[in-house]
Amino acid sequence: NTQMDISKDDKESIRYESHGRLLSYSIWLIISVVITSLSYIAFINFTTNNLITLNKINKNSNNKPNVIILLADDLSWTSIGQSDVSTVPNNLIENLSLLAKNGIIMSNYYAQEVCSPSRASLLTGRYPLSVGMQYGMVNPTFPWGLSLEEQTIAEVFKNEGYSTYMYGKWHLGHYSPNFLPTSRGFDHFVGFVNGQTYPWSKRCTEHPAYLDIMEADTSCYYPYNNTDYHEYSTSFYTARALEVINKHGSIDSDPFFLYMAYQAVHDPYYDDNDEFEGGMPDSYLPASILDSIQSYSDATLHREYLKSLYKFDEAVGQIYSTLIDNNLMDNTYIIFASDNGGCYRTGGFNGPYRGSKGSLFEGGVKVDSFISSPLLKKSGLVYDKLFHVSDWFPT
Repeated sequence: NTQMDISKDDKESIRYESHGRLLSYSIWLIISVVITSLSYIAFINFTTNNLITLNKINKNSNNKPNVIILLADDLSWTSIGQSDVSTVPNNLIENLSLLAKNGIIMSNYYAQEVCSPSRASLLTGRYPLSVGMQYGMVNPTFPWGLSLEEQTIAEVFKNEGYSTYMYGKWHLGHYSPNFLPTSRGFDHFVGFVNGQTYPWSKRCTEHPAYLDIMEADTSCYYPYNNTDYHEYSTSFYTARALEVINKHGSIDSDPFFLYMAYQAVHDPYYDDNDEFEGGMPDSYLPASILDSIQSYSDATLHREYLKSLYKFDEAVGQIYSTLIDNNLMDNTYIIFASDNGGCYRTGGFNGPYRGSKGSLFEGGVKVDSFISSPLLKKSGLVYDKLFHVSDWFPT
């Protein structure tokens, strides 16, 4: 053992250095608290000044608003025409652009880097780390999912007297019926439980021998037996949404919460049969749209991405028009976002940001989002403060 002799000057130097570090840490802590407080105040100010919250309407009106969440899958940054640096031709996104410009665009909106964590945050209002979903995606054979101890936004709406519906991609666990959507607050579900399927056959891409298309209500879950499941996935799930809107428009019914978790614009763009092995047929698009896509991009995957985006925008337009036709739009909120950034390897592009789906760089987590409704106190705005996918639940 050796003992170091520390001089008086060295002791003073160490003491001053320790005090300096403590002071620096204290200053850093104070700054962090101030920034966090300001962010919270800005968020509260946003929700107070711009949104009519569910709780406020419950207290002051019997006419509760309908709420529709439109969730795109793997949408590239600036794919809704919200900036001058758009990554798509404008005539492909006319409906999304119209709703965004007439609502409030979240220009500093963040999701998670992949599907399951982002969807868990959306439905629970909590960070993935807080709900055990931080490890990535729920794979087809994984015996886990969103904890049954968590309350979902669908359960909250249901407790408030809403009819609740979900159509499209679940991806939050399915190894037990208790983890399925209709056990988590939804009255009716039609969709797939894994991360991706072929868009026409609805077969699981990782296990093609199996169909991944299910229907469920609160009493039972069962295979979807109608033959229309062979329709293109965006059109198929939109048809379910239009049925809900028409149903609630034709009767004096309860308010509804509709969660549309679209497959678009996620790959694959082709199917495991001869008819669609080359991707979406050109006949699915108007000639003017097809010309725009072909003149805009030479890359095969990017063209398929753009086709998928156009069909998604078309579906948004059908939902919006049906709400108007049923005199429901004046009492409906439409919330739009992507679950994560675009995927480079499947035709997405997140420029000017670095990164892709699956990364924690801006390109993987900063996504397009807006809320649109005549119920907004203010509209035609861009909200540039931080907003996370988990913030929709408390809002």
